[in-house]
Amino acid sequence: MHINVHLKMRLKKIIQNLGEKKTLNGANKAFQSSDFQYAEKLYLKILEKDPENFEGQSWLGSLYSKSGKYQRAAELLENASKQKPTNFQSYLNLGIRT
Repeated sequence: MHINVHLKMRLKKIIQNLGEKKTLNGANKAFQSSDFQYAEKLYLKILEKDPENFEGQSWLGSLYSKSGKYQRAAELLENASKQKPTNFQSYLNLGIRT
């Protein structure tokens, strides 16, 4: 009985991760096709479920930088950089103002 509960919990987590990955892929495609409004909506959805999601913070920070929302971009990118200090992309995005 205990194994079934553990298995159910693992399956629920796997399904949740697949949903987040699908949402992230959709957000990235929207970002790359310059549909920033839709991309922002999806990134915010990801961060609503997982506020510390590195990819969500990093991509949304990049989007905000590109949109001229520099203060919010810096907050997200600095937090992402702290989470994964060896990931250089967040540091690069902190210095980019397009």
